[in-house]
Amino acid sequence: MSKVKVIAAFRLTNGAYLGYHRHIHSALTEAGAEQLGLAELIEPYAKAIGEMENVINRPRAFQESRLIAQLDKSRDSYWKAIYRCLSHLSKMSANDALYPYALTAFTALKQFKGIQQHEYSRESEELKAALRVAAEPKVKEALAQLGLETLFNRLTIINSELRAIDVKRSTLIGQILAINDGRTTAEVRDNLKTLVQKIAARLDAMSELTEDTTRLELINNTITKINGITQQYRRIQAMKKSQGGKDATEENPTDTSPASPE
Repeated sequence: MSKVKVIAAFRLTNGAYLGYHRHIHSALTEAGAEQLGLAELIEPYAKAIGEMENVINRPRAFQESRLIAQLDKSRDSYWKAIYRCLSHLSKMSANDALYPYALTAFTALKQFKGIQQHEYSRESEELKAALRVAAEPKVKEALAQLGLETLFNRLTIINSELRAIDVKRSTLIGQILAINDGRTTAEVRDNLKTLVQKIAARLDAMSELTEDTTRLELINNTITKINGITQQYRRIQAMKKSQGGKDATEENPTDTSPASPE
């Protein structure tokens, strides 16, 4: 008697992993969960597949993270350029016409030295404070005289954009947590694996214990269909290995982050 073969699918991407379980679910529902002895397992399995579908939306949150990283790099560059310029100008001759402006601006802003090295959310707050100082009338005039006002204006825009995207990303993650009960992607995948293994064990048992020949044929045909689906996805696994493809856990590093709207 054929045994059900299921795949751990650790090397399948989230999309392929979802496709695998959708195909199995389709085979089970087509045959009829009750006839297969899976009445109490099919609903949790369908729910778990729905949670995996939410995981597929995760890249939306990742895209926001990539944008944040890009903007963070830009504002770091702007701030370093501005600070170095002010530091350099503050060392000019006291007789230079620009010296009073350089001294005013540098004295006001030197407290923010090195903020680009801080964690990005802390840097956002510190930069917001620096920009408030830069907007003070005397400091603003000094920056304008030094030709740095345009750089500060650009820095203000970048910081605002980054903060707005960060809020958007937090909203997405909140939605993910609400939809998937706070489960991480790894937990969602593991839940699917556990359920399909229970289904496989139940089908194997049913194929051994069922005496009704019509029902037994249905069960065995379903097992054959599932094994065919598994073989198809094993080929996908093998293809990814031969091409040096990423693990699913590499696609979303072991994924302890919340499962997503990815």
